[in-house]
Amino acid sequence: IFLPIFLGFANFIEGLASGSAPTLMTLAIYSLSGYEFQIMENQAIIVEDIKNRDLDLKYGETYFRAMYDIFVPTSGWKPPSEWFAERINILKDVDDGSGYAFSFVAEGILNFGNIGAVIAGLIAAILLSSLRLLYSIKLFLKPAMIASLIILPYYVYRSDFSDVIKRVEFTAISFFILIIIYLIVKYIFRQGTVTKNIPPQNYN
Repeated sequence: IFLPIFLGFANFIEGLASGSAPTLMTLAIYSLSGYEFQIMENQAIIVEDIKNRDLDLKYGETYFRAMYDIFVPTSGWKPPSEWFAERINILKDVDDGSGYAFSFVAEGILNFGNIGAVIAGLIAAILLSSLRLLYSIKLFLKPAMIASLIILPYYVYRSDFSDVIKRVEFTAISFFILIIIYLIVKYIFRQGTVTKNIPPQNYN
């Protein structure tokens, strides 16, 4: 409940900053639009296409390909959000490169039909539970880790599995690099301290 209201206030403040002076009615509209009605509309499009047999179920292909794409990023595979944007642009006979709101639930339905909504919810729960477990680990980079991943639940709310996994991957690689730099700097400073503590040699 908090997330869409927060997004609505964020859009409202952005409007104030741009000088458009939005009214209280605009704030209410912003808050309601934070629920991403377009996501629900796009889910309905996928459900309707599957029902009319204009679209075949993927049976988990998007999840497996998202994991595979981590190790082979040059495979040329398009995540569901990009595929859906192209499909809608073709149906509308436009080529403006527009993006369209997608979601975990839409991807679940695309893979397994109606039961896919439940499966997508379980995958999202596993991801968010893992995130909660990660926050409980005592690590010197924990504040930076929380700051980097705190927005992840939002992407679980409105992105596909591939996008979420890539954000986790990018964060993991960044922290791996930070840890390597930290260890190198710590080693250099330790060597400098050891050198200072060596007593001068008397050769007389």
